[in-house]
Amino acid sequence: MEYAFRPTFTRFLLVFTVLALIVIPASAQVSKGSISATVLDPSGATVAGAQVKATSEQTGQVITTTTDSTGSFRVNLLPVGTYNLEITKSGFRKVTLSDVVVSSNVDNALGGVKLELGVATETVEVSTAAPIVTTTQAQVTNTFSGTELSNLPGIGENQGLDNLAVLLPGVSASRDNFFSNTNGGTGFTVNGLRGRNNDQQIDGQNNNDNSVAGPGIFLGDAEFVDQYQITTNNFGPEYGRNAGSVVNITTKSGTNNWHGSIYGTESNSVLNTLSNIQKSQPGTGALALGQGLKEVPHFNDVFVGATIGGPWVKDKVFFFGGYDTEVLSSKFLYQTALLTPTPTGLGQMAGCYTNPTSTQSISALTAFGPYGIGGGSPQPSGTVAPVELFSPDVSNGTDPITSEPVCNVDMAGVHRTLPNSTHQYDYIARLDITGAKDTVYGRYLWQKISAFNQDSFISGYAALGYPNNVPSTGQQIGISWTHRFSGRMINEVRLNYSRLRVEFGGNTIGNTVPHQGELENAVANVIFSDSTLAGFGPATNSPQGRIVNTYQAQDNWNYVLGKHQLKAGVNYTYQRSPNLFLPNVNGQYRFSDWTAFALNTPNRIRIALGNDNLDFREHDTFFYFGDDYKVTNHLTLNLGITYSYYGQPANLFHTNDLKLQTSSSPLWDPTLPESVTVFPSIPAPKNSWGPSAGFAYTPGWGGWLLGEGKTVFRGGYRLSYDPPFYNIYVNISSAAPQVLLQSLTLGTAASNPLPAVPLGPNVRTALAATVTPGVFDPRSFNQSSVTPDFGPDRVHAWSFGIQREFGSHAAAEARYVGNHGQNLFQSVNANPALDWLASSFPNLVPSGLTPCTTSDIPRDIGRIDCNGAGVNRQRTNTAYSYYNGLQTEFRTNNLFKQLT
Repeated sequence: MEYAFRPTFTRFLLVFTVLALIVIPASAQVSKGSISATVLDPSGATVAGAQVKATSEQTGQVITTTTDSTGSFRVNLLPVGTYNLEITKSGFRKVTLSDVVVSSNVDNALGGVKLELGVATETVEVSTAAPIVTTTQAQVTNTFSGTELSNLPGIGENQGLDNLAVLLPGVSASRDNFFSNTNGGTGFTVNGLRGRNNDQQIDGQNNNDNSVAGPGIFLGDAEFVDQYQITTNNFGPEYGRNAGSVVNITTKSGTNNWHGSIYGTESNSVLNTLSNIQKSQPGTGALALGQGLKEVPHFNDVFVGATIGGPWVKDKVFFFGGYDTEVLSSKFLYQTALLTPTPTGLGQMAGCYTNPTSTQSISALTAFGPYGIGGGSPQPSGTVAPVELFSPDVSNGTDPITSEPVCNVDMAGVHRTLPNSTHQYDYIARLDITGAKDTVYGRYLWQKISAFNQDSFISGYAALGYPNNVPSTGQQIGISWTHRFSGRMINEVRLNYSRLRVEFGGNTIGNTVPHQGELENAVANVIFSDSTLAGFGPATNSPQGRIVNTYQAQDNWNYVLGKHQLKAGVNYTYQRSPNLFLPNVNGQYRFSDWTAFALNTPNRIRIALGNDNLDFREHDTFFYFGDDYKVTNHLTLNLGITYSYYGQPANLFHTNDLKLQTSSSPLWDPTLPESVTVFPSIPAPKNSWGPSAGFAYTPGWGGWLLGEGKTVFRGGYRLSYDPPFYNIYVNISSAAPQVLLQSLTLGTAASNPLPAVPLGPNVRTALAATVTPGVFDPRSFNQSSVTPDFGPDRVHAWSFGIQREFGSHAAAEARYVGNHGQNLFQSVNANPALDWLASSFPNLVPSGLTPCTTSDIPRDIGRIDCNGAGVNRQRTNTAYSYYNGLQTEFRTNNLFKQLT
């Protein structure tokens, strides 16, 4: 699973060099901002040729430009921070503006800056404040920084920066509908779109877990962060990956001033009270999880960290570094009400069933059942009561009704207390080098999180002795080089590499759920037809794990041409994502009840043959071109076009199936055609064009009602796309034709008893004579597939809003936001059975559909497709959505010098 980094990265650099040599205008997600204004003389006429100098208050970097023939200027691709502006022109006094804020991918439009007649040695100081309304962009963006990051509850305690997102209009918590990773809370949804439609970035670098979506690295330490920014509507063309929102976290950098912090928080069981579940007595129904506790179980949550930043060479070289750790020491009472023999009951069962076949299953239960695993001191839960088992070799009682001999076995639920601590460690290191025309930075981020003894797969399995650890390691390396060719043209090149490794396996009680590298050596899963009975063994889909390697090359190009602010770019991303996953590879034994288990006569056995190592690879490319056209001093148009190309990782199945089926040991009947036994090759969609058009209009009329430059009308339209998440593809891997999931039933199952040591190798050996690859037709098994044209979904989004500034520190906004999602991902039954519907409610059968009456595949009879489509769960682009909303917002910026 550990793949060599150097050869792949060398090829990656070579590909990007070729792209640069053929001069493709470039872009990608943006981590820098801009400042713009129009310079006027006392009469209000524009001033051409004025000298503009922007000086970073943090690093002392100086950037210069001049106003064009329209009197306008724009300083692009500025690092996030605050700047001092100086504007000079012969015959006018010098104007200085201090504390001009630059945020990621936001233009701080200062409007008209008036010069006064005089000599340049005289200075006019103009005070500025952080922009409260957006006068040049239709894009809806909110930025959190400074005291908002350090003072808002839950943020400084490392509880996740995405808790900031739900404070905004149009953003809601996903609650129990979240299916992706979250950086705090339960995730969020934007403008009614799915939570998986959010794009996560750090310094403009891809930070998405392609398997389930959401962030790969959970950057929650506010002391590492300069800005948390979320764009929720009318994305600029440089954003090409997702339709829901774009979250960009900008990390801190060093400055000319030494700065740092030492911080920490503490929470523990003494400071908390019992929850309702902890207070409730165990019972049934809603009280099934009641724990009946009298005091809060011991836990201690300590979060500490430190940062430092400063100059290595004043005005030239700066560094920033930080470290934090959070250790949550806790225990949890895991319990299940499902019935299993108590320690006394195990002895009773062993005394009643003495034949060799029964001894095998009882030995397996004794060694691998809930009481065979001593970690957490398992104890009976709820009422202990005898359960009658029949057909014993030696009885210990009689049935009160039939008087037949029985075996009374004490049974109850089970509980155990396990440490479920979480340990997290984070490092950050950043180096910035600034010059007259060049700015270079490098940043490394490392994170390790280990969650111990979780119940990730099926609720109750931890109580049975099969909890799982969830260790993850994430790291990112980012390099950026910005070069200013002139005051009007600038270019930024970025190279990024990130790696995420996640595992669901191992535990602290003997690795009863093994690590992912031991996937094929786990205990078989034992279940019952009666859902009130407790089985044992790991869940059939555990352990599992994945690695997500992301190589990314980006380039941003900006050019000011009169009233046009041109931008263009490319983003090339290569992902290699090996996954370990093969459910049922160690077998699953099902028994009707505890009598059948004691007799060791399963009524169904399942075992899977296939490939457990899925080495997904994907090449993605995004191009864009944009023009922010300042039609007048009051009207700006934001025009753009984005092209998104997503590779087709599903073609891994075609490659694997073809290789296996043409080998000397094919999985399916080799006489069948390739179209039946091999997953088809699916083309990657190549028509994902996303136009965008927006406007921002600041009227110069309206008197007191609209105010001079105090009101902005803005709106726009954007067509965006979302790539499929890999969870779709991983689920395909567990069905035919990728996997032969053979089921033994009735007499065949009963004649294959559970081994006394039911580990995967022993199970496969025991079933070798009955598991027969190279014989079956995959259409006779359940299949999972995608449609032949499966690809990204698309979302049409639009908005119109009004902003009104009140004074210099407050503004209100009301906007209408709508979107229409098309080609959304959906799971459907691609070949449903219609015979029952046709016979009972023929008027409900859609026109043109007739149940199949004859087929070479018996399972097809009664279904739509008579040609061997079988039972097919298919992922499609057939879902859709509509959203219309009114969003209102009131913002303050240091109101009364204390309220934000």
